[in-house]
Amino acid sequence: MAGETTVDERIQDIEVKLAYLEKRMLDLDSVVCELGDVVMALRDELRELRDVPSDEPQQGTARRLEDDVPPHY
Repeated sequence: MAGETTVDERIQDIEVKLAYLEKRMLDLDSVVCELGDVVMALRDELRELRDVPSDEPQQGTARRLEDDVPPHY
């Protein structure tokens, strides 16, 4: 009988660990889904920002600090 109790205890320990792992998996799944939504929102925002025309010079022309006049001049 002592051997059966040990097996029962081991099975119970495994069931507890499995329940813990299932809970952690569900928690991580919700975090991954939330992060996926954030990434998609950031992609959309980046796409919108890239589509906005800017007053900046085109690529290839370097800006110099001397060209930027402070507002009080």
